Amino acid sequence: MTAAEAPAGAGGLLARAEDALPGSPAWTGLAPGRINVIGEHTDTIGGLALPTGVDRWAVVRLRPRVDGRVCIRALDLDERFGFDVGARPDPPSGWARTMAGAVLVCHEAFGLPPGGLDAVVTGDVPRGGGMSSSAALCVAWVNALAAWAGRALDTLEAARLAQRVEHEWSGVPCGLLDQISSQGSRAGRLLRVD
Repeated sequence: MTAAEAPAGAGGLLARAEDALPGSPAWTGLAPGRINVIGEHTDTIGGLALPTGVDRWAVVRLRPRVDGRVCIRALDLDERFGFDVGARPDPPSGWARTMAGAVLVCHEAFGLPPGGLDAVVTGDVPRGGGMSSSAALCVAWVNALAAWAGRALDTLEAARLAQRVEHEWSGVPCGLLDQISSQGSRAGRLLRVD
């Protein structure tokens, strides 16, 4: 989801990201955390699940730069990571691996504009709280990169790209439930995933 589609509950996080990375042009992606009403962990065996998004968000804002660098700042952790476009980054672990991996996966999948980018990430999805904060981060980042590239992604395409990031860069052998939930949830509705 992009900033134009954002619900009111994400407004404070959107403002925080814009304050940290002002100016234009800029692109923003966001995705909610999720809960499961039925079917926790059944996606990996092809079972039914009924997830829904919650009013907790991962928000990514990016702005292009011309020097061929990717510079990312995690506002909530007060950490930074950067690498040269075209190089295979070797980030430590955690959020930096996810962010670097998403840049490479999206570049391979649909191409990214030339140059580099500055980005900030923030959110209020509890890390380690069972609400899929890593999936929300991946989906938000994939959405921001796709918007920058002028590419519209459907729910399944965005979820598969985010899943690929988790598999290849985060080392998480997950199904698609968390990513589909973050990309496809709508306020006040359950999402049937089967």
